[in-house]
Parts: sequence; structure tokens; C-alpha cells
Amino acid sequence: MRQRSLALFVLLLLFWMVISAEWDLQHIVAGILVALVSIWFW
Repeated sequence: MRQRSLALFVLLLLFWMVISAEWDLQHIVAGILVALVSIWFW
């Protein structure tokens, strides 16, 4: 990953975790997948 993509991934994951109600494994995995797919389409 380029540095820009890594920064975008981290920001998207943090945003996902902020808007989710709980920080359990299911939310973390879903956040990782959403962030990766968003970066891939970007």
C-alpha cells in the first residue's frame, strides 16, 4: 500500500469505530473490510 492509502485506511477504520456502538471483534472485522473495499474502489 502506498502511504496515502494507508492513511486513508486508518482514517476510515477510525471513523467506523467511532460511529459503531461497540468495539467488539465483529465491528472491527466489518470496519476493516469496509475500509479495504473503500480504498480498493478509490
